[in-house]
Amino acid sequence: MIRIKRNQPAPPALLTAGANELADATGHYDLPIGERDPEHLSSSYFKAYNASGVKPTLNEMFHRKCAYCETKAMPSGYFAIEHFRPKASVKIGRSLQPPGYWWLAAVWDNLVPACNQCNSSHKGNLFPVAGTRATTPDASLSAERRLLVHPCRDDAEVHFEFRSTGEILGKTRKGNESIDVYGLARSDLTEDRKTWIRRAVKLQEDKTRKTVVAHQQGSKTDTQLADEIRALMELRSDEAEYAGAARQITSATVSQIATYLDVSLGTQIDAFVNDHASPIIDEPEPEEDVEDALDELLATLVG
Repeated sequence: MIRIKRNQPAPPALLTAGANELADATGHYDLPIGERDPEHLSSSYFKAYNASGVKPTLNEMFHRKCAYCETKAMPSGYFAIEHFRPKASVKIGRSLQPPGYWWLAAVWDNLVPACNQCNSSHKGNLFPVAGTRATTPDASLSAERRLLVHPCRDDAEVHFEFRSTGEILGKTRKGNESIDVYGLARSDLTEDRKTWIRRAVKLQEDKTRKTVVAHQQGSKTDTQLADEIRALMELRSDEAEYAGAARQITSATVSQIATYLDVSLGTQIDAFVNDHASPIIDEPEPEEDVEDALDELLATLVG
């Protein structure tokens, strides 16, 4: 997990549908418990969060990754919309207990994209707190003292430690709870992280370190070094799969590179890469190639 900036506004359709749904739900929850319609207590009642534009906007904002485990979505699909705080009921022990955080069901900050494993197989309606659980809109959420790491509000590196074996360990109580609730230590995910670390991250880290040494000796150019540094930094970027693990595992190397560039060249990593790396040439998508070929064929036939 990494912290993602929620830099996209809520889609207009969500605001409209959410306001209508909230007004209806408020009228229901204002009734005495015995007079409430059971339909309003079920997850199926809440539909506004599925408004037009919500799923693609969330997925693009999170770089098409699960907000919790950072697994990439398939190119042709999106991850499901997950409620950080459960909307209809909360699982306590072995039972689902209403109410959930119904007033947050269509609130933008409460929605994140999540893979099926993290969302349905593990987190579900779990939301552990150390304080007093909020059950009404006027209750204090901060007083709950939530025990889950929020993908947009918490710095994940404070709570998690990643190892080159793909393992993840909790550094805080919130980290340990999050690993358990999100299923971040599940065997298949751990194996995927290990494979990615060994086949991509460690290989590029080693290659970059060797290039730094060669650059010091004068056998590698500024451009060659900048290209390797850029490749390493891309594996640490928000867009990269398992970036949280990559950042921790390569932190010492990146620190050493930064020191070398500062002391030897009087520059910083970003500036050095921008000034010296090879230009990136955008290649047309295959679909564009096919369309161009069809256009040329049609022009030939018409001519």
